[in-house]
Amino acid sequence: MNFINNWSALVQLAAGVTALELDLPDGAFLLTLTDSLPEPTRWEIVEAQVQGGAAALVRGREGTLDQDWPSGSLIYLSVTAGWLSSVEQRLAAGGVIVSENLPGEADVPAAVGATWVVPGQASLVALGNEFGSDWALAAGAYPSMGYSFPAGTPGASYEAAYSDRQFSINLLFGEYSGVYPGTLALPWVGTPYGLGFTIDPAGADGIALSLDCSAMGETAYAEIENMGVAGAELAVAGSTITITVAQRCKLVMVSAWREAPEFGFLFRLEPVAEMIYLSAP
Repeated sequence: MNFINNWSALVQLAAGVTALELDLPDGAFLLTLTDSLPEPTRWEIVEAQVQGGAAALVRGREGTLDQDWPSGSLIYLSVTAGWLSSVEQRLAAGGVIVSENLPGEADVPAAVGATWVVPGQASLVALGNEFGSDWALAAGAYPSMGYSFPAGTPGASYEAAYSDRQFSINLLFGEYSGVYPGTLALPWVGTPYGLGFTIDPAGADGIALSLDCSAMGETAYAEIENMGVAGAELAVAGSTITITVAQRCKLVMVSAWREAPEFGFLFRLEPVAEMIYLSAP
């Protein structure tokens, strides 16, 4: 279908007539007929195949009626609801989804290579087609979700949101003597591509962050490539992976595998500079 900006013309067209002279370039067009531009009361959508200024018409398209249009009626080119619906269907058939939200648990990719676009935020590509977590970030960024463990209740647990992949972990409300234990339950069955944690143990001697991965399987395996975080420790028990750190750092999933009931992660751990806050004098 062809388009031209701001094209319109006055026309006279009797009902049933399928030929019309139009000053349009050669090609296929979707045109609308109406009785008035400022105050229209009726419409007809027609398909026009133009060749050398002569248009062959298909009348009464998209549920409109083939009508009589007296002298002074208007014909113009615009986007119609039917055309937009056809575009959406073609995009869906081609594996492209445009949404205001990141994919969730029920948004299983139709096929490997499918694309999910959040305008202005991110685009994702499907690396699998079994789970809603099979979408991997291709461009843009995930929003960061913060989890602040209350210092007075060590052992507290939070459940991560399904569509989130970036997390900020810290303590809240006071100091804690020793290494603070906290748990974050991860909801994914498939591989959570783009997974990353910024861990800030300020307010304690350290944080022992336990990642409850029981949704993925019964037995976890994990390795960490440590890029200079002093004293970091890794422990695995069943489906829980615990990372203990004493300085601000970033934990990033590099790769993962899953063969139920077992699964594994390779993480990279790297130090992160302390936040500096500036205030006006």
